Amino acid sequence: MTLLNPNDELVRAENLSKFYGSPVFSNISFSLARGGAMGVTGGNGSGKTTLLNIIAGLDKPSGGTITRKSAAGYVMQKAGIFDRLSCLDNMRYICALNSLNKKTASRRIEEYAELCGLNDFLRKKAGVCSVGMLKRLNIALALLPEPELLLLDEADAGWIMIP
Repeated sequence: MTLLNPNDELVRAENLSKFYGSPVFSNISFSLARGGAMGVTGGNGSGKTTLLNIIAGLDKPSGGTITRKSAAGYVMQKAGIFDRLSCLDNMRYICALNSLNKKTASRRIEEYAELCGLNDFLRKKAGVCSVGMLKRLNIALALLPEPELLLLDEADAGWIMIP
């Protein structure tokens, strides 16, 4: 049996519950270690997005505890992208919010634009980009701070290919 090194654990949930009048989910427990992966499945309205919001720290559980030992990058179901800014300016904005210096920001923008296939779209206003391109941009935005924990909501919606 392999024991989890507590230093490798990024998230631990114990008996999480969420109620909005009636229960959305109850008594969910799990832990996720560095380098691990976890999927959450369920029907519409089963609380998948609510659970991710709790893990990300955007919502609080009604019961139980959540411990997150690392900042999370979050690719939300509905992208938090500024339509009037170019893809590049959206990326610069996230770098500024994360207090990245100019050299680091430039390097990461170049790296993640390439990884996500955005190079040909960097100067386009986000508002004219396709849904697939916005998904790619949203992934790049979540990766820019280089989080140890990456949360993907509706990751399988509109499958995309990253070259």
